Amino acid sequence: MRWAWCVVCAAGLAVACGTGCQAVGLDLSALTEDPGPREHVLAGTPDKEAVTLQAALVERGLRPQVTPGEDTTVIACRSGSGQSFRIVLRRTIDGRTCARVSLDGRADDDTKALLAQLDLR
Repeated sequence: MRWAWCVVCAAGLAVACGTGCQAVGLDLSALTEDPGPREHVLAGTPDKEAVTLQAALVERGLRPQVTPGEDTTVIACRSGSGQSFRIVLRRTIDGRTCARVSLDGRADDDTKALLAQLDLR
């Protein structure tokens, strides 16, 4: 009887591999995490991306304040026009880094241009 279960399991595995997991009804999307709305996927870790973004902001004459956390890093700054914004970098469950910008109020032209230069619009 034990061999019968092995045959059934092997047949099920062959069907899943042959037809694909979606055709069998297995959803493996829980193993990855899609970025949320208005989030951007970045290549490096939150720490490395924070250093890169901080350097880019300093290069533009701004004074960012970086607050590292366990899974998130926050960069607080003011644009050249004085508008406050924060860039929140978080590590997803699959190891990627997502960046989200939160503004205090509506973005002015200077802030929009800055975020476009940083590719975070």
